[in-house]
Amino acid sequence: MFSKTTLAVLALVGSSVAQFCPEALRFGSLASVSPEPIVLGQEVTFTANFTCAIELGYAPVYVDYTLVVPAANNTGYQPPIYFGRRDGPSSGIDTFTVTFDPTYSPFTTYPDAH
Repeated sequence: MFSKTTLAVLALVGSSVAQFCPEALRFGSLASVSPEPIVLGQEVTFTANFTCAIELGYAPVYVDYTLVVPAANNTGYQPPIYFGRRDGPSSGIDTFTVTFDPTYSPFTTYPDAH
C-alpha cells in the first residue's frame, strides 16, 4: 500500500504536468498542416494535439474537422468544408491525410475570391 507521502508526491507530480497546459488548449490544437498552403488534388497531412485536453480532463470522444476560408479572403461564396469525423485519439495525437477534390465547386467557381 502507498504511504501518504508517496500519494502526496504523486499528486504534486500530476498537478505540475497539468500546469504546463494553458486553459486555452482544453479542446486541443492543430499542430501542423502540410503542405501549406493546401493544394486541391494533393495529399494534405493534418496533425492535431489533444495531450493538454486529456491532461485537463477534456478527452475528446470524436473530433470534427472543418476547413474554413478566412473572412478576409471569403466573399461569401466559400462555405466551410466539413472533411472528417474521427474518434478521439487515446494517445493525444491525431495524424491523418486527406486529399481535397480538385473539382470542388466553391473553389473552382470562385478560385480567386478575395
